Amino acid sequence: MMSSNSTEYYVIAVGPCSECGGTGQVQNPEWTDFYKKYQEELETLHRYTPHESISRWNKMTEDFFGTLDTPPETYECYECEGTGKIERRVPLAEALAALAVREVAP
Repeated sequence: MMSSNSTEYYVIAVGPCSECGGTGQVQNPEWTDFYKKYQEELETLHRYTPHESISRWNKMTEDFFGTLDTPPETYECYECEGTGKIERRVPLAEALAALAVREVAP
């Protein structure tokens, strides 16, 4: 039962970031598009010599990005700022219920 001063208690819940799955990194959408576009060609690169594979890779990236100086494949998650964790304020009663702690008599 709450007292007349209506004091509320909270705890900080820390869990994995739902945006990056806890890795702290998210894939650059440009690279997602690249992999979708060239999926079939990428699956066949192993059939070629290393030199031919590199040449084919370079051609695909240059055709797609317009340069061999490609953007990074991943970047720091904006949601968790690269920590892989999200903190949120949770009412104490909710936290105790999640932990299956029963009410303790005063």
